[in-house]
Amino acid sequence: MNSNFPLNNFCLDAIRKMNEYGAMRVPFLFIVDFEMNKPIVLSTDEISGNNIRFAIGEKEVEPIQKKIHFKT
Repeated sequence: MNSNFPLNNFCLDAIRKMNEYGAMRVPFLFIVDFEMNKPIVLSTDEISGNNIRFAIGEKEVEPIQKKIHFKT
């Protein structure tokens, strides 16, 4: 790893989780916030229960019908 970039525990946990999923060949999604402080790593099984919509290889995706509220 690049020693010029400080990694916090959230980042280290995310890297560990991505490596575990990769080793087990489990598909996953990772999200990194702008400041790179709180990455999120979810397997595709975990995504379905978190109201995250995704479509890999789809050309058209049905729009969301409800409002999305972001936490600040």
